[in-house]
Amino acid sequence: YIKWAAQKGDLVKVITTNSASQLEYNYGIIMGPVKTDQESMFPFVSVYVFDLAMVQNHYPHSLEIISS
Repeated sequence: YIKWAAQKGDLVKVITTNSASQLEYNYGIIMGPVKTDQESMFPFVSVYVFDLAMVQNHYPHSLEIISS
C-alpha cells in the first residue's frame, strides 16, 4: 500500500504532454482532498493550474509536490 501525501493547499508542478508529445510544465495549487472512489479506480486531486486559470483533475504520475 502506497500513501499519496498530497493535501489541499499544496503547491505542485503539473507535468502534461501537448499535441506534439512534448512535455509541458505548469504550476498549481491542490484544491481539495485526494479522491479515491471506485468509479475512477485510481486516486486523483483537483488542481487549479495558474497558467490555464482553470481547475483540472490530475493523477499522481502527473504531479510533483513543490511545497506542502
